[in-house]
Amino acid sequence: MLGVPVKASKLLRVGDQLEVKKGKSLIRVTASALIEKRIGPKQVSRFKEEYILEEEQVVRTAKVVKSSAQGRPTKKQRRVMESFLNEVERNAQL
Repeated sequence: MLGVPVKASKLLRVGDQLEVKKGKSLIRVTASALIEKRIGPKQVSRFKEEYILEEEQVVRTAKVVKSSAQGRPTKKQRRVMESFLNEVERNAQL
């Protein structure tokens, strides 16, 4: 069943392949054997084979440290910026 979607109601057989999307990764799982009862997660690996088709790329980002000087400007800083911008606008109109 390569590339054919399997409905949830369809019974799984030995050799069936399922494509599972986990996050941004695409994994192909092949059923190597069937079981009668539920089993623990450690034992599941004996009954399936997994192949990673597409793996999400891990992007590491630098942690940004915010200093106390950043953030909203104070009233005084805002007035200085406004007067500067007004001065720039007046010079641009000339």
